[in-house]
Amino acid sequence: MTESIVVDTEAREVTPTEMIVRPAVAMAPVTLFGSDDPVKVVERASAAAGALVAVVNKQQLYSTIQGKKYPRVEAWTLLGSMLGVFPVTTWTREVTRDGKPVGWEARVEAQTLSGAIVGAAECMCSRDEATWRTRDEHAIRSMAQTRATSKALGMTLRFVMSLAGFEGTPAEEMPAHGAASRSGGRSSAEGARGAGRAAPTAQRRADAGPAPAPSPPASLETGESGSILAETLGLIDKALHGPDTAKAAWAEMAKLGRPGGLGPTRWLPTQPAETIIKLNQAMRGLVGEPGPDPEDPTEIPW
Repeated sequence: MTESIVVDTEAREVTPTEMIVRPAVAMAPVTLFGSDDPVKVVERASAAAGALVAVVNKQQLYSTIQGKKYPRVEAWTLLGSMLGVFPVTTWTREVTRDGKPVGWEARVEAQTLSGAIVGAAECMCSRDEATWRTRDEHAIRSMAQTRATSKALGMTLRFVMSLAGFEGTPAEEMPAHGAASRSGGRSSAEGARGAGRAAPTAQRRADAGPAPAPSPPASLETGESGSILAETLGLIDKALHGPDTAKAAWAEMAKLGRPGGLGPTRWLPTQPAETIIKLNQAMRGLVGEPGPDPEDPTEIPW
């Protein structure tokens, strides 16, 4: 049907507008697991955890700290890819103090392919940290992004990582002195070697009075991560439990000045950063863990 409209004595025909009917768009799932049924969410999260654990263990995408496995950034990005969550760096900026640059900070958002933000984190890397004091700007900036990546993905996917049997805290977040101070005793290998001298040592301690608790060096107390100390203690523990590496591990520590009768968890936190770094490299060689690529700062766990 058409109608005539007279405008300025001229007539034209107008076709009525047709109604366009579009198919209904399905609502996106309310969770990352495609269901809002709690039972199905747990089932699918457990299935993802089962697939994750085999790869992370085989490729050693974790750091062993005080006998616990802390997933590194590669493990977090793998888990994110499995569930359709990806880290997106939204900004990086230089941190200054009294007008002087001291480091970099970054914000990373965990997003789905549709652009939905499901997690976010802001982290920094500072020259206050011993390992980064003399590093290039690009390396410090990159590490800030690495830390923010692990944390942003962890904010959303931590429970899945825990279902896989790993610690929910990213390795990049572990403090240098926290793991050492929480350690309540020596490793089994050290205990076996020290059993014969336990009584004389106890007597000497009784005569001298209580020993002051060692404090970590100031250079390793500052900074957000500083996990080189915790990483090294984990490598030592792994070496001491190896029948072919325990003797060499004690020899390496003695070479760097460890007094007899003083375990690694009490001795190492009192040492300068240079000693800890040297021992870290030596322990990696003993247990067969390759060191980070110096040309790629994203591989450095501290």
